[in-house]
Amino acid sequence: MTVVSKLLRTETEGHGEIVDLTAGLRSILSDGGVKDGLMSVFAIGSTVVGGELALGTWQQVVLVDFDDRPRQRTVAVHLVS
Repeated sequence: MTVVSKLLRTETEGHGEIVDLTAGLRSILSDGGVKDGLMSVFAIGSTVVGGELALGTWQQVVLVDFDDRPRQRTVAVHLVS
């Protein structure tokens, strides 16, 4: 089993800004040499401490959809302790 752990760092302006991480994720995938597997992507603030999400005062977890028509989306959640 191959495990690759990398950090993507980006600056944001706030005010609802949305940052596309696709190119950075593709680069990590290419550098890691993984052909099949699971890529888990999360913000450092979305950890669990004491049974609660460890979010900052103004942080939240959201799904943003830019498709041009309605779709049913599935969000996979994996908890590791």
